[in-house]
Order: sequence, then structure tokens, then C-alpha cells
Amino acid sequence: MNATKRFIVLTLCVLFLYNFPGCQLIDASYLEIQVEDEVDSIDNIQKEAEKEDEPLYGGSINIPMLREDNHLPLITSSKDIINISGLIYEGLIELDDELKPAPALAESWSVSDDGKVWTFKLRHGIKWHDGMSFSIEDVLFTIDVLRHGGFDSYYAKKFNRVNGIQVIKGIGQNTLYIELDEPVSYLLESLAFPIIPRHVFGYVEETLEEQDDEQDETADDQIGDSEEELEDEDETDEDNKTDIQYIKLHNMMPIGTGPYKVEPGSYKPYEEFSLVRDNSYWGDKPYIDRIRVKVYDDASHIMKAFNKGEIDVFDTNVVFVDSYIEHSKAKRTRYLTSTYEFLAINHNNPIFNDINIRKALAFGIDRKDIIKTIYLNNAEAIDTPISPDSWLFDANTRIYDRDVDRAIELLEGAGWKYLNEEGIREKTIDGERVELRFKLVTNMENDPRKDAAEAIRRQLSNSRDGLGIYIEVEIVEWDKIVGEIIPNKDFDLLLIGHHMPEMPDLEFLFGSEGEYNFLGYESSILDELILESRHLISEDHIRQAYKDIQNHFVENIPTISLYYPTNSILTSAKIRGKKLPRDLNIYKNIEDWYVNYKK
Repeated sequence: MNATKRFIVLTLCVLFLYNFPGCQLIDASYLEIQVEDEVDSIDNIQKEAEKEDEPLYGGSINIPMLREDNHLPLITSSKDIINISGLIYEGLIELDDELKPAPALAESWSVSDDGKVWTFKLRHGIKWHDGMSFSIEDVLFTIDVLRHGGFDSYYAKKFNRVNGIQVIKGIGQNTLYIELDEPVSYLLESLAFPIIPRHVFGYVEETLEEQDDEQDETADDQIGDSEEELEDEDETDEDNKTDIQYIKLHNMMPIGTGPYKVEPGSYKPYEEFSLVRDNSYWGDKPYIDRIRVKVYDDASHIMKAFNKGEIDVFDTNVVFVDSYIEHSKAKRTRYLTSTYEFLAINHNNPIFNDINIRKALAFGIDRKDIIKTIYLNNAEAIDTPISPDSWLFDANTRIYDRDVDRAIELLEGAGWKYLNEEGIREKTIDGERVELRFKLVTNMENDPRKDAAEAIRRQLSNSRDGLGIYIEVEIVEWDKIVGEIIPNKDFDLLLIGHHMPEMPDLEFLFGSEGEYNFLGYESSILDELILESRHLISEDHIRQAYKDIQNHFVENIPTISLYYPTNSILTSAKIRGKKLPRDLNIYKNIEDWYVNYKK
């Protein structure tokens, strides 16, 4: 296949993949062999050239955004809005390269010995993009919006998983006081949400009064003085109702404290706008002067725009990205997503009561082959739910690479010694011959999962290897999985994915009383480990608790963890500098990007 024809096929694949991950149009292993070495060579040449650069201030880039109803990150789960908001807004806390909490608008914090009282010191001298001073009032107002706004958004869910908040109040203009009824280990991670200005969003009631004389309370009633404790939930809900509705219905111009601000006069709701460097920004100032945000109606238009050179950044889950780079001379930077892909085990099936069967499945699956041939190396294998790029990850828990001999040893040790004429293992249970067969279900909307399910079927059913585990694959719509398969426990194995927070509370999925524990797994030991991890404060103690949890997963196999997929950002050749994208924060180190330079 010549380069031009290969690119045409690939373009069709990219268009399809951006909305529906996975593509059957070309052979994955062939593509990898053809282009991987050349792309790596191009990347190395570019990196060596950039070592000789001296970055200069100036220049501009264009970035894409899907058209959305509202640009306020607190009330949306739009990936594009959350990514771009990182250029404009900041939180009290940010997460570093290991997903550890680090200072942002809060320059420091302390916690009481019992872990129930947290005190945060805000940075002095911070200005909003309109010149107004940042203060504790803004923090309290933002927290109120998240707690009482009723938004089903990414940041609202993240913050509101913190239970037992007794008191939130301000002390002076630069101190936040939070009192809990019990320690919460993930409080800091939950505070990594954008702070919005109260003077912009908090006094909208007066505007509404001028427009429609239906309101008779002032915005000062919404949040009270900074010393006031936010304890009366019902009263706060009623007071904030007008403001919350206004925020939701009016796409107001973003005003933050981040490195870029909306260029005056450029902002029109639902249309393109420009960001310019805020020269009064308190942190490291970015090199790039201007960022033009171009709005598109769907993902395929974004891909075409990148191909035409209309935009300089393209965030994609396309696994065939290597050939795309080869054609366009774009630069690729991979980053790990927060999507935990796993093979859920139905523990209501009595066969799975034998841990040897669960371990045999784990040893029988070839994750590396699935990652190589289906994901084209755009995933990272794991054996526990903890992300490999997290400070909580224990690398010693990576043990379940494919080992057919070990899998057979475990199966035969569990009494499944005989292969019938069809190559399926059998065992006599209560006087009857029972075949070792399972139903594996996954959703049809996710092509990599469909392909992975077939790969798992082949790997476990391969009679030549002697495994002899019969796998029946059933591909159904996602709505059927949620509405029928899971509630009725109509599966033996379920290939599925789940978004994991930076510090996951695993009780949700794997606790005996977990809200979404559809696996039926029960372990008092794991329950105790999870409970302990939720109430620790010391970094060393938290790390050890999650190490113990990960050891439980590899020793007891509540589920078969598979991998975390990676996404990529493609950047045009004009953008230089090191890129450190994170999931939902692809512009994380924008201050290191540059387009102007001298040798």
C-alpha cells in the first residue's frame, strides 16, 4: 500500500474512531510494522532540534472546541470545556505529574492531628482577569455552587463525594477553614476544581431584578459574610436558587486567575473567541501570546481542520495515530486516560468461588498481545484498579502476564483435568459432567472492547495451548448492559470500563455494600482495607494502605484488571517545547510551549 492510499484509508479510520473507538478497515499489526520506526525517528529528530532552541515570547496558536451550551467548567462534563478552562481558571489545589496534590491558589495548608480540621492559606495579591482581587469570598461562593447547585457535572461529583462536612467558613480574607465529622483521605484531590469570581457570578440577582421585578432578595444573602458557617443546607439551597439558574442559563464570559484571559471584545457565546496571555499572572508566564479557540460542531470537523492546518492541537483516542503523524509531520504526545478497563467476574457463579479458576483466567489472558494488536500499544497493562502514573501505584503488583503452563496447572489443581472431544475442560460436579464455559458480554458501541472480547475468547479457548476454557462472546447495546445484563447478573464475565478518580474510593465497585458492586464480590478484609484508606491523612500511611489494597487484588482476583488506554494530543510542527498532557488537562504545562525561538 503506497503512502497516499494508506493515508486515505487512515483518514476514514480517524473520522470513524473519534466517535467510535476502533476500526476494522486495516490490519493493525501491518500498520504498526510499516510506520513505527519511522515515526520514532521523526520524533527523535524533532526533540534533538528543540534542544538547540532558545524560546522567545510571542506568536499564536489555534485550538479546537466542540460547540457547547455553557463554557463554565463547574456545570459541565464536557472534556473540551474542562481542558480549556485550565488555561483560564485555577483551583486551590492542582495535581502534579504523579497526581499528588500541589499548591495553586492555596499556597499552603495544615490539618489537625485527628484529621478533621483543615486550614488553607490563600495566596496574597492574586487578581482576577478584570483586575478585581481574589479572596476567600470567591472560594466560598464556588464551593456553594458545587454543593447546592444540583449540577451533575464532573467537578460537582468530584467534590460532593466528600461526606461529613460540618463547617466551611472563611477567616479573614485569606484563610479557608473546613471541619469534617471524620477524616477524608481524598479531600485535597476533591479541592482541585476551578474557582469562579463571586463578583461576576454572585451578584447576578440584582441584574435579574432590573430585568424582571420578580426577585426581592439581594445577592449578599446567598453566601453571607466570610465568617459565616455554611451549616443550614435548606436555607442555602433556597438563597442560591436564582444565582444557580442564572449561571446555568447564561453563557457568561469566563473570568479567571489563570495564565490566559479572554481577549476583551472577542467573546460571543457559542462562537469563537481569543485568549491572550495575562501579563499580571502570578505564576510562570507562558511564551505564546495568543490562543484562538475555534468552535466546531462535531469531532470529524476537528480532525479535518487539523489536517488542513486550521488548528494546531488535536486531542484524540485514535489508535492509528502513528501513520497520521507520518503524513502530516505532526508531533504526538501520549497520555494515560483515567478509564480503567477490566473483566468483571460474576461471583454469583459458583465456579468462580475457586480462586484458582480466577487466577487461571488472569494467567490465560495475553494483555500484551491485546495492547499491541488492538490498541497498537496505546494502553498500559495493569493488575489492579490503580493507575500506573499515580503516586499510589505499586509496580510490584504487575504479575499476571500470559503464562499458559501456570494457567493449566491451576485448572488441573482445581479438578478441571480432562479435555473432551471439543477441547473443552470438564469436571464432575454432584455426579454430573460440567464443561468449563463462560459467557463474556461487552458493548457494541466500543470497538476496541469488541475486538478485545474476541481476542480473550481465542486466548482462553485455544485447544492447542490446552487451556480449554470455552468462551461465548455476546455483544449488546450499552443500554441493555445497564438496564438488563447488570441488574439480572446475566453474565459470567463482563468487559467494561470505569472512570477512576485520582484517589479512587474502591468501595463503590468492590466493597461488599458498594453502590455499584454488580460483581457480587464480598470480602471483609478488602472492606476493612478500603475503609482504612478513606480516613488516613499521612501520605506514607495512604500509600501503604493502597499498597495493601493492590496486594489483595493480585492475591484474590476480585476482578481481572486489564489496562488503562492512552490518548494522544497531536500538535502542529510550529509548536515546540515539552508537553505534559493529562486526562482532562491536556494544556497542563502550557507555559513551556512556544512557537517563536532562535537557535
